[in-house]
Amino acid sequence: MRIKSIDIFRALTMLLMIFVNDLWTLSDVPDWLGHKSASEDGMGLADVVLPAFLFIVGLSIPFAIKTRISRGESGIRIMLHIAERTCTLLIMGFFMVNLEYINENRIIFSKYIWKILMAIAFFLIWNDYQVKRFGRISVIVMKLMGVAILVFWLPYIMVVQRVNHNG
Repeated sequence: MRIKSIDIFRALTMLLMIFVNDLWTLSDVPDWLGHKSASEDGMGLADVVLPAFLFIVGLSIPFAIKTRISRGESGIRIMLHIAERTCTLLIMGFFMVNLEYINENRIIFSKYIWKILMAIAFFLIWNDYQVKRFGRISVIVMKLMGVAILVFWLPYIMVVQRVNHNG
């Protein structure tokens, strides 16, 4: 069951999130668009986006769980789905955040090619494939290709992090 008001609020929140995350690249941005410092009394637009995002996530969780229960999924199956989703987001976050610290002189490809490969790997691994259409073996091969891309880049991220933290 889709609730249009939740979908619209989620879409607006995501649009604002993308917008305020790129404000640092601009100059002469009005004060009300950015973050306010902790010592200031007030809030900017950027200060409202994360609470709005957390609100919409919290609002959506009961509906998502209710939908899974109505489909007949067990409590254990729902908990496994939540754990899998959590791990997925942590892995994606690890690669995306650490990409900022990669020393381009130490990697084979440019950072931009790595971003594309990373996105392709995420799609290959976590795409919701229709097994009837692709076949079970094809789905396994595509997921393994995505894992191989991330595993290939993992040493570069780990080495760069050690170098950055140790000076």
